[in-house]
Amino acid sequence: MCNRKTVMDNIVIIKASPSDFSKYYCDSKYLKAEFEKLVEKKILIPFLALSSNRLIGKVHFVTKLNDLQAADGNQIGYICNLYVKKPYRNNGVGTMLIDAVKDYAKSNGFTKLTLGVEEDNSKNMYLYDKLGFENKIKDLNIDLLFKDANGNDIKVKDYAIYSCDL
Repeated sequence: MCNRKTVMDNIVIIKASPSDFSKYYCDSKYLKAEFEKLVEKKILIPFLALSSNRLIGKVHFVTKLNDLQAADGNQIGYICNLYVKKPYRNNGVGTMLIDAVKDYAKSNGFTKLTLGVEEDNSKNMYLYDKLGFENKIKDLNIDLLFKDANGNDIKVKDYAIYSCDL
C-alpha cells in the first residue's frame, strides 16, 4: 500500500504531447492508431499521471463527439478512459487527473464536462459525484469515440452520461 503523502509528493500530471501519448499508451493495441489520430487532430487531449517518469494513471479529454450532448467542441467536453494503477488508487491520483482536465477545459472556454460511467460501479460513482458530476443526461450502450469498420455503432455495456458545470 502506498503512503498517501509520498504518493502525492511524487506525482506529476502532464498534458501529453502526441509523442508522450505514444510512449505511454496502455489501451488496446488494436486501437492505438485510432487514438493517435484523435490526439493528432486535437480531438482527444491525454493527461498522464507520472511518478519517476513511470505511468501510474491517465485520463482523456475529448473536445468533440458526434453526440453533441456529450461534447460539442465549444462549451461541452467529455472525459473518458480514467485509469489509475492499483497500488496508487484511493490516494487522490484520479482526483488530480480530473482536476487537471477541469482546469484545462475551463481555461479553453469550456463550461461543462461530461463523462460516461457504469452506474453499478459504486467506487466510480462515488468519485464522480464527489467531483461534481451529479446531473445525469442520458443512458447509452454505444461507444462514443469509435465506429466499426462499416461505420456502425459499437455496442458496449450499459452506462450513463453525467455532467458537471465548470
